[in-house]
Amino acid sequence: MREAPIVVGVDGSQAATAATDWAAAWAERVGRPLRLLAAGRGVRVTALFVRETAGVLEAHPDLRVDCVHEPVDASAALVEASRGAAAVVVGSRGLGGWHELRVGSVARDVTVYARSVVTVVPAQARRIGEGPVVVGVDGSPESGEAAEFAADSAAALGRDLLVVTVCGDEAAAARCATAESTAAELAPAPARVACAVVGAAAGRDRRRPEGPRIAASVLVGAPAPTLAAVARDASLLVVGSRGAGGFAGKLLGSTSQAVLELSPCPVAIVRAG
Repeated sequence: MREAPIVVGVDGSQAATAATDWAAAWAERVGRPLRLLAAGRGVRVTALFVRETAGVLEAHPDLRVDCVHEPVDASAALVEASRGAAAVVVGSRGLGGWHELRVGSVARDVTVYARSVVTVVPAQARRIGEGPVVVGVDGSPESGEAAEFAADSAAALGRDLLVVTVCGDEAAAARCATAESTAAELAPAPARVACAVVGAAAGRDRRRPEGPRIAASVLVGAPAPTLAAVARDASLLVVGSRGAGGFAGKLLGSTSQAVLELSPCPVAIVRAG
Protein backbone atom coordinates (compact mmCIF):
# COMPACT_ATOMS: atom_id res chain seq x y z
CA MET A 1 0.00 0.00 0.00
CA ARG A 2 1.30 3.48 -0.81
CA GLU A 3 2.56 5.51 2.12
CA ALA A 4 -0.05 7.93 3.44
CA PRO A 5 0.98 11.52 2.67
CA ILE A 6 0.80 14.75 4.58
CA VAL A 7 -1.85 16.70 2.63
CA VAL A 8 -1.73 20.50 2.60
CA GLY A 9 -4.32 22.83 1.13
CA VAL A 10 -2.92 25.47 -1.25
CA ASP A 11 -4.74 28.51 -2.68
CA GLY A 12 -2.05 31.18 -3.03
CA SER A 13 -2.91 32.98 0.20
CA GLN A 14 -0.25 33.99 2.71
CA ALA A 15 -1.61 31.56 5.31
CA ALA A 16 -1.74 28.67 2.81
CA THR A 17 1.86 29.30 1.74
CA ALA A 18 2.90 29.36 5.39
CA ALA A 19 1.02 26.08 5.90
CA THR A 20 2.83 24.58 2.89
CA ASP A 21 6.24 25.62 4.22
CA TRP A 22 5.39 24.24 7.65
CA ALA A 23 3.92 21.00 6.27
CA ALA A 24 6.97 20.41 4.07
CA ALA A 25 9.33 20.69 7.04
CA TRP A 26 7.07 18.41 9.09
CA ALA A 27 6.75 15.82 6.29
CA GLU A 28 10.53 15.71 5.94
CA ARG A 29 10.99 15.20 9.68
CA VAL A 30 8.41 12.40 9.94
CA GLY A 31 9.47 10.73 6.68
CA ARG A 32 6.19 11.19 4.79
CA PRO A 33 5.52 12.40 1.24
CA LEU A 34 3.82 15.75 0.81
CA ARG A 35 0.70 16.27 -1.31
CA LEU A 36 -0.34 19.76 -2.41
CA LEU A 37 -4.10 19.94 -2.88
CA ALA A 38 -5.83 22.78 -4.69
CA ALA A 39 -9.61 22.89 -4.96
CA GLY A 40 -12.30 24.77 -6.82
CA ARG A 41 -13.11 25.68 -10.41
CA GLY A 42 -11.45 28.54 -12.22
CA VAL A 43 -8.25 28.14 -10.19
CA ARG A 44 -5.01 28.73 -12.07
CA VAL A 45 -3.62 25.50 -10.71
CA THR A 46 -0.61 25.06 -12.97
CA ALA A 47 1.00 28.35 -11.96
CA LEU A 48 0.03 27.75 -8.33
CA PHE A 49 1.53 24.27 -8.24
CA VAL A 50 4.72 25.35 -10.04
CA ARG A 51 5.27 28.19 -7.57
CA GLU A 52 4.49 26.20 -4.43
CA THR A 53 6.41 23.08 -5.52
CA ALA A 54 9.46 25.15 -6.42
CA GLY A 55 9.45 26.74 -2.98
CA VAL A 56 9.09 23.37 -1.26
CA LEU A 57 11.85 21.64 -3.23
CA GLU A 58 14.25 24.55 -2.87
CA ALA A 59 14.07 24.14 0.90
CA HIS A 60 13.62 20.33 0.92
CA PRO A 61 15.19 18.89 -2.25
CA ASP A 62 14.78 15.25 -1.19
CA LEU A 63 11.12 15.48 -0.22
CA ARG A 64 8.61 13.48 -2.28
CA VAL A 65 5.97 15.89 -3.54
CA ASP A 66 2.89 15.45 -5.70
CA CYS A 67 0.01 17.76 -6.64
CA VAL A 68 -3.73 17.13 -6.87
CA HIS A 69 -6.50 19.42 -8.12
CA GLU A 70 -10.11 18.73 -7.14
CA PRO A 71 -12.75 20.87 -8.90
CA VAL A 72 -14.98 20.97 -5.82
CA ASP A 73 -15.35 23.03 -2.67
CA ALA A 74 -12.08 23.27 -0.71
CA SER A 75 -13.58 21.99 2.53
CA ALA A 76 -15.09 18.96 0.81
CA ALA A 77 -11.85 18.19 -1.04
CA LEU A 78 -9.71 18.34 2.09
CA VAL A 79 -12.14 16.30 4.18
CA GLU A 80 -12.25 13.61 1.48
CA ALA A 81 -8.44 13.66 1.20
CA SER A 82 -8.16 13.15 4.96
CA ARG A 83 -9.49 9.60 4.56
CA GLY A 84 -6.20 8.48 3.06
CA ALA A 85 -3.87 11.01 4.69
CA ALA A 86 -1.48 10.73 7.61
CA ALA A 87 -2.55 14.29 8.42
CA VAL A 88 -4.08 17.35 6.78
CA VAL A 89 -2.47 20.78 7.13
CA VAL A 90 -4.38 23.99 6.39
CA GLY A 91 -3.67 27.67 6.74
CA SER A 92 -5.68 29.46 9.39
CA ARG A 93 -7.59 31.33 6.70
CA GLY A 94 -7.50 31.44 2.90
CA LEU A 95 -8.24 33.98 0.17
CA GLY A 96 -11.97 34.28 0.79
CA GLY A 97 -14.08 35.20 3.78
CA TRP A 98 -13.93 37.98 6.35
CA HIS A 99 -10.47 39.36 7.08
CA GLU A 100 -11.45 39.98 10.69
CA LEU A 101 -11.74 36.23 11.32
CA ARG A 102 -8.59 34.59 12.67
CA VAL A 103 -9.72 31.14 11.54
CA GLY A 104 -11.56 30.87 8.23
CA SER A 105 -14.47 28.65 7.32
CA VAL A 106 -12.37 26.07 5.43
CA ALA A 107 -10.01 25.54 8.35
CA ARG A 108 -12.94 25.27 10.74
CA ASP A 109 -14.86 22.83 8.52
CA VAL A 110 -11.82 20.61 8.06
CA THR A 111 -11.07 20.45 11.79
CA VAL A 112 -14.68 19.44 12.44
CA TYR A 113 -15.16 16.80 9.75
CA ALA A 114 -11.75 15.42 8.74
CA ARG A 115 -10.95 11.80 9.50
CA SER A 116 -7.25 12.37 10.18
CA VAL A 117 -5.24 14.65 12.42
CA VAL A 118 -5.64 18.27 11.24
CA THR A 119 -3.01 20.95 11.84
CA VAL A 120 -4.00 24.59 11.43
CA VAL A 121 -1.07 26.91 10.73
CA PRO A 122 -1.25 30.70 11.28
CA ALA A 123 0.17 32.94 8.57
CA GLN A 124 3.19 33.96 10.67
CA ALA A 125 4.33 30.36 11.33
CA ARG A 126 6.28 29.63 8.14
CA ARG A 127 8.75 27.32 9.83
CA ILE A 128 8.79 24.88 12.72
CA GLY A 129 9.80 26.74 15.86
CA GLU A 130 12.45 25.81 18.38
CA GLY A 131 10.07 25.58 21.35
CA PRO A 132 8.51 22.45 22.84
CA VAL A 133 5.51 20.48 21.66
CA VAL A 134 2.70 21.24 24.12
CA VAL A 135 -0.25 18.90 24.64
CA GLY A 136 -3.37 19.44 26.74
CA VAL A 137 -4.68 16.37 28.58
CA ASP A 138 -7.87 15.99 30.61
CA GLY A 139 -8.49 12.25 30.92
CA SER A 140 -10.68 11.93 27.80
CA PRO A 141 -9.91 9.31 25.11
CA GLU A 142 -9.23 12.12 22.65
CA SER A 143 -6.65 13.72 24.91
CA GLY A 144 -4.97 10.35 25.40
CA GLU A 145 -4.49 10.00 21.66
CA ALA A 146 -3.44 13.64 21.47
CA ALA A 147 -0.73 12.87 24.01
CA GLU A 148 0.53 9.93 21.93
CA PHE A 149 0.56 12.07 18.78
CA ALA A 150 2.38 14.85 20.64
CA ALA A 151 5.02 12.44 21.89
CA ASP A 152 5.61 11.08 18.40
CA SER A 153 5.78 14.62 17.01
CA ALA A 154 8.21 15.79 19.69
CA ALA A 155 10.48 12.81 18.98
CA ALA A 156 10.35 13.38 15.21
CA LEU A 157 10.95 17.12 15.50
CA GLY A 158 13.65 16.79 18.16
CA ARG A 159 11.70 19.01 20.55
CA ASP A 160 10.86 18.75 24.25
CA LEU A 161 7.37 17.68 25.28
CA LEU A 162 5.25 19.60 27.79
CA VAL A 163 2.10 17.84 29.06
CA VAL A 164 -0.42 20.27 30.55
CA THR A 165 -3.64 19.78 32.47
CA VAL A 166 -5.75 22.87 33.15
CA CYS A 167 -8.06 22.83 36.18
CA GLY A 168 -10.79 25.27 37.14
CA ASP A 169 -9.61 25.89 40.70
CA GLU A 170 -6.73 25.25 43.10
CA ALA A 171 -8.45 22.33 44.83
CA ALA A 172 -8.99 20.48 41.55
CA ALA A 173 -5.40 21.19 40.53
CA ALA A 174 -4.10 19.72 43.78
CA ARG A 175 -6.16 16.57 43.26
CA CYS A 176 -5.09 16.27 39.64
CA ALA A 177 -1.39 16.57 40.43
CA THR A 178 -1.46 13.32 42.38
CA ALA A 179 -4.52 11.58 40.89
CA GLU A 180 -4.50 7.89 40.11
CA SER A 181 -8.13 7.93 38.93
CA THR A 182 -9.00 8.23 35.24
CA ALA A 183 -12.61 9.22 35.88
CA ALA A 184 -13.92 11.90 33.56
CA GLU A 185 -14.05 14.49 36.31
CA LEU A 186 -10.49 13.83 37.46
CA ALA A 187 -7.70 13.69 34.89
CA PRO A 188 -4.74 11.36 35.48
CA ALA A 189 -1.60 13.04 36.78
CA PRO A 190 0.11 14.75 33.82
CA ALA A 191 3.53 13.42 34.80
CA ARG A 192 2.19 9.86 34.64
CA VAL A 193 0.57 10.53 31.27
CA ALA A 194 3.81 12.03 29.98
CA CYS A 195 5.92 9.05 31.01
CA ALA A 196 3.46 6.59 29.51
CA VAL A 197 3.11 8.26 26.12
CA VAL A 198 6.80 9.01 25.74
CA GLY A 199 7.63 5.41 26.56
CA ALA A 200 5.16 4.25 23.93
CA ALA A 201 6.55 6.68 21.36
CA ALA A 202 10.10 5.54 22.02
CA GLY A 203 9.01 1.93 21.64
CA ARG A 204 7.48 2.70 18.22
CA ASP A 205 10.55 4.58 17.02
CA ARG A 206 13.73 2.59 17.58
CA ARG A 207 15.81 5.37 16.01
CA ARG A 208 15.07 7.53 19.06
CA PRO A 209 14.91 5.12 22.01
CA GLU A 210 15.47 7.92 24.50
CA GLY A 211 12.37 9.84 23.40
CA PRO A 212 11.99 13.58 23.92
CA ARG A 213 12.68 15.31 27.21
CA ILE A 214 9.42 15.71 29.06
CA ALA A 215 7.87 18.02 31.60
CA ALA A 216 4.39 18.10 33.11
CA SER A 217 2.35 20.90 34.60
CA VAL A 218 -1.02 21.40 36.28
CA LEU A 219 -2.36 24.93 35.85
CA VAL A 220 -5.41 26.81 37.09
CA GLY A 221 -7.57 28.79 34.69
CA ALA A 222 -9.82 28.58 31.65
CA PRO A 223 -8.52 25.79 29.38
CA ALA A 224 -8.23 27.52 25.99
CA PRO A 225 -6.53 30.80 27.01
CA THR A 226 -4.28 28.96 29.47
CA LEU A 227 -3.09 26.49 26.82
CA ALA A 228 -2.63 29.30 24.30
CA ALA A 229 -0.50 31.24 26.79
CA VAL A 230 1.66 28.20 27.57
CA ALA A 231 2.11 27.59 23.82
CA ARG A 232 3.25 31.15 23.10
CA ASP A 233 6.73 29.93 22.09
CA ALA A 234 5.79 26.33 21.24
CA SER A 235 6.56 24.49 18.01
CA LEU A 236 3.13 22.86 18.10
CA LEU A 237 0.10 22.78 20.37
CA VAL A 238 -1.80 19.47 20.37
CA VAL A 239 -5.34 19.02 21.69
CA GLY A 240 -8.03 16.37 21.39
CA SER A 241 -11.03 17.13 19.20
CA ARG A 242 -13.23 17.17 22.30
CA GLY A 243 -12.56 16.82 26.00
CA ALA A 244 -14.04 15.02 28.98
CA GLY A 245 -16.90 17.52 29.36
CA GLY A 246 -19.52 18.85 26.97
CA PHE A 247 -21.97 17.11 24.67
CA ALA A 248 -21.06 13.62 23.47
CA GLY A 249 -22.44 14.28 19.98
CA LYS A 250 -20.24 17.28 19.25
CA LEU A 251 -17.51 16.63 16.67
CA LEU A 252 -15.34 19.50 17.90
CA GLY A 253 -15.44 20.66 21.50
CA SER A 254 -15.58 24.25 22.68
CA THR A 255 -12.02 24.22 24.04
CA SER A 256 -10.59 22.96 20.75
CA GLN A 257 -12.51 25.62 18.83
CA ALA A 258 -11.32 28.38 21.17
CA VAL A 259 -7.71 27.18 21.03
CA LEU A 260 -7.76 27.57 17.24
CA GLU A 261 -8.72 31.23 17.68
CA LEU A 262 -6.21 31.98 20.43
CA SER A 263 -3.07 29.98 19.73
CA PRO A 264 -0.07 31.88 18.30
CA CYS A 265 1.48 28.61 17.05
CA PRO A 266 0.23 25.75 14.83
CA VAL A 267 -2.50 23.64 16.45
CA ALA A 268 -3.00 19.91 15.82
CA ILE A 269 -6.49 18.51 16.46
CA VAL A 270 -6.50 14.77 17.20
CA ARG A 271 -9.53 12.46 17.23
CA ALA A 272 -9.90 9.25 19.20
CA GLY A 273 -9.55 6.25 16.91
